[in-house]
Amino acid sequence: AFRFEGTPINEGLVRSLHAGSFLPGRRNIVAVGGTGTGKTHLAAAMVLDVIQRGQRARYTTFRDLILRIRSTWRRDSEATELDVISD
Repeated sequence: AFRFEGTPINEGLVRSLHAGSFLPGRRNIVAVGGTGTGKTHLAAAMVLDVIQRGQRARYTTFRDLILRIRSTWRRDSEATELDVISD
């Protein structure tokens, strides 16, 4: 139910990603934009669709990802955050 009209968002690209075009290549999606531009709305819809297809999905913010990486450094952990999130 996302409204693309009046936004700079590439509707064709978003629909392609929502259809799972990134899944075979095991690619990540990074959404960049200002506050209130719909990044979380679109990401939640894509994650829900991926899960409904029987695939695994993960959503995080850049801030949370950085905090998790820093916490592994503080613990001097052998496992890096990239190891954790790529499981």
